[in-house]
Amino acid sequence: MFDSLRELSDGSKELEGQDELEFEFEEPVEQGPYFLGMNPAQRLILALMIFAVVAVLGTTCLVVTERLWIF
Repeated sequence: MFDSLRELSDGSKELEGQDELEFEFEEPVEQGPYFLGMNPAQRLILALMIFAVVAVLGTTCLVVTERLWIF
């Protein structure tokens, strides 16, 4: 493999055709403003619902462990 490197660099015919190779570049597909198939209003509602679930679970854990007293 390494024995023929000098012959290749001396202008042999094996490397001449490689200059003409062209690569085809594909343009990246632009995605719309949608993330997970939802528009911004739907994402806001989902974020508020997740926040509410976390807040309720956190409050419940505090009440169960008696770190927070309701009355």
